[in-house]
Amino acid sequence: MRRRAISLAAAALMMQSICTVVDAESLNGSIISSQQALTTLFTSAGVNLPADEVQEICDFYEASGVDDLASFINPQMLLTTVPQSRVKDLNGDGILNSSDASYILQFLQGQQNYQYSYSDMDANGDEVVDKADSYEYMDYYMYMLVHGYNSSNVPFSGHNAGSAPSVASAERSYIKHNYSDGANTSSNDVFYYLGNSNSLTSMPADYLAEQAVSLLNEINEPESVNSAPNPNYFTKVQDSRVVRCASGSGAIVGPHLILTSASNVFDMDTHKYKVGANCDISVFTFDSNNEPIRTDVVVESFHVPATFVSALPEDYDPIYDYALIVVEDDLTDYGMFSLGVPLDEAIVDHLPVTAEGFPRCAPCFSSGFRKYTVASNGFIGLNLSTDPDMETYFIVSAASYIGSEGSPVFLQSIYGSSTYEPIVTIFVDCDNSSFDDGGVRVIRPILRFVYDNPFL
Repeated sequence: MRRRAISLAAAALMMQSICTVVDAESLNGSIISSQQALTTLFTSAGVNLPADEVQEICDFYEASGVDDLASFINPQMLLTTVPQSRVKDLNGDGILNSSDASYILQFLQGQQNYQYSYSDMDANGDEVVDKADSYEYMDYYMYMLVHGYNSSNVPFSGHNAGSAPSVASAERSYIKHNYSDGANTSSNDVFYYLGNSNSLTSMPADYLAEQAVSLLNEINEPESVNSAPNPNYFTKVQDSRVVRCASGSGAIVGPHLILTSASNVFDMDTHKYKVGANCDISVFTFDSNNEPIRTDVVVESFHVPATFVSALPEDYDPIYDYALIVVEDDLTDYGMFSLGVPLDEAIVDHLPVTAEGFPRCAPCFSSGFRKYTVASNGFIGLNLSTDPDMETYFIVSAASYIGSEGSPVFLQSIYGSSTYEPIVTIFVDCDNSSFDDGGVRVIRPILRFVYDNPFL
C-alpha cells in the first residue's frame, strides 16, 4: 500500500474541521469554510482532493444528521480504520467512495434494497446494520485518500456469501385510520401499498362490515399492581424515548412518529381501533428529584398493516403486529431511536439486547398507574416454529410482562465517542411469563413503512 505520512495531530485537526467552521488560530489566522478547510487539510497531507469529492463528504455527514464533528469523530479515526475485508462496492459502480457510505444511510431509510448479503454492510462486525456502519465506511474511504489512493482506485473486497432475504422486496398493504374517526373503521380510512412503487389502493368492499361482538374496555388508569414477574428482573431507567402507549409501550422513531405493536392500537377481538382511554399516549421527562413528569400527546392517526386489521383472532400472525402512531406534538426534544437491521448471525449468535417499557407490575407503578420506565437485559434467539427462514420474527429472553407490548428492544452501537441505540425488534407477545417473548424483526418493509412512507 502506498502511504503518505500524517500525524495524529493533523488527523485530529482534519476531523475537527470537516463540515464545520474553524477558528482563526486553527488555519493560518483566518476563518475558512468547511469545504475550504477540508481541501486545505487534505492538501497538507499531500492529497489534492477535488472540490466535488470534498462536497460529497460534507453532504454525507449532513445527511446522517451529524452537526458537530469535533465532538462526534474520534481524532484517531484515520489511524485505526476498519480492515479492507469489511468494505464492499455497495452501490455497484465499480469503485469505493463516499457514495457507498451514503448507500447504507439510504438503505436504512428504506430507499435502497441491497441485492447481496446484508453482512456486506456490517462494517463494524456487530451483526446489525445501522448508522455506525456508514461512518465506518467513510472512515475507510478517507483513510485511503490520506494514504495515497484516489476515489477511482481505493481497494475493496468482494461480496460475502449469500443474498438479500426474499422479504426485502415484499410489497405490503397498510391502512391509515384518522384518530378523530373513533373506534370503528371509517369511510375516511386510506388504503395504500408500500413496495417498489408506492400507491393508494381501493377499500375492500366488506371493510366497513360490522365484525365486532362487543367493545372491550381496557381502561389504562387506574390499574392494579401485579407482583409477577420478580421485580428484580427490572431496573428503573430514565429514557424519554420510550412512551407509554395505551395498555402497552412504544418507541419514538421520528419527530411525530411512535413505533409500537398493532395490538396496541387495534383490537382483533372487537375489530375496533383503540381510542380515548384505551389509547392514551404519554411521554415522560424528569424533575430535579428524578421523578417522572407525564405529558399526554395528541394522536393524529394510526397506520396498521391491512393483514393485521382484516385477520380474525385465530389467524393472528405476529409478523404483522407492528404499527405507527402519528402525533401532532413535536417529540424531537424527547430523543428518538434509529432503526437497525439485525443479520441472521445476530439471531444465531444470540446477540445481547435491552428491552424498555411500562409493564403492569412493580416497579412501574406509583399512585395507581404506570409512570416509570423499566429496562431488562436478555438475548435474541430463533423461533423456528414461527419463522424458519429467520426473515421477520424471533424471540427475546429479556424479561417482560403485560404492558410491554410494543416496547423497543435494542442494542448499543458505539462509534468513536458516540453511542447509537438502534431498535432491532419490538415486543408483540407479552404474556404472563417473564421470558421468551416474541418480536417483529426490523427488515426492509418496516424501514420503508417508517422512513419512506409518503402517506403519513
